[in-house]
Amino acid sequence: MSYLLIDGENFKCKIGAVLKHHENRPVWHEYNFKDLIGRVLKGIKVERALIYFARVKEHPQTKQKSKMLIEEQRLLKRHLEKQGFEVILSGRVRGYMEDGFLGKKVLVFKEKGIDVKLATDLIVGAVDNKYDTAIVVSSDGDLVPAIDWVRLR
Repeated sequence: MSYLLIDGENFKCKIGAVLKHHENRPVWHEYNFKDLIGRVLKGIKVERALIYFARVKEHPQTKQKSKMLIEEQRLLKRHLEKQGFEVILSGRVRGYMEDGFLGKKVLVFKEKGIDVKLATDLIVGAVDNKYDTAIVVSSDGDLVPAIDWVRLR
């Protein structure tokens, strides 16, 4: 049995970087993730496809933007589930004040907890013998120790 574990936001950023020269930015709740994965993993049967996202919460300084992001996440979740993915909402998106241009403070949002949940599921799946093959889609170096541990076992 093969598992596919995808760091969702990381994956979207990589797709966006590849498509940055196209006229239109991808509309994520319409994008055909299943087709892309099918082309990349041609000939590999995936029995379970999991995609991980941080839960978006309303932020007091950006209520309107937060509500828009929450709605976009809801639409994307439904779209991915229709394509056969299991959407795992874990961790959260946190707002941080960082130094921006000319020392001006800027509110920046970052995901927290996705790599930990993905790594945990990867290790638990190996220990419980739930898969023969695990395919991890992420460029997050924090996952390397978990992947190395699973490879050794």
